[in-house]
This record gives sequence, C-alpha cells and structure tokens, in this order.
Amino acid sequence: MLAGHMSVMGIRPTDRVVIVPDDKPHDATLVAMAFGRLGHARFGVLNGGFPRWAYEKRPVTTELPQAQKSQYLFPLRMPSQ
Repeated sequence: MLAGHMSVMGIRPTDRVVIVPDDKPHDATLVAMAFGRLGHARFGVLNGGFPRWAYEKRPVTTELPQAQKSQYLFPLRMPSQ
C-alpha cells in the first residue's frame, strides 16, 4: 500500500524527499517511519516545519506540481530494524 501511494505521488526510490510538518511534528515522524519501512534512505524532516519556513518569509506557493505516476516497487526484503 505504501509503495502504491508513493507511485501515485510520482516519488521514485532514488528521490530526495523533504517532509514538511505543520504544528504536529509527530505526523512527520509517522511519514518518516513509512519511508524507512520502504527502505527509502533519502528523506529528511524540515527543521522548524512550515511555520518556521513561513516566518522566515521563504517562498510559498499554492500551486501543486504536476506529478507523473512512478513505479515505486516495494522491496522484497524488508530493511533491517
């Protein structure tokens, strides 16, 4: 199921993914755990999340990028825990 969601979002196993939490950092932890479960090594959590990003007046847009469905394959062997 996780690999299917990654595929729909256009994420490939080689992509670097930045998790941007809002006021609930535990949600970012759950997303990070999902990436770890898939063996996806290139991810991180944005320090301070979206509130800090906005406070620092960094670029923000409401436009959604065009995502082209990928083929995110679930690893046959689970990563060691």
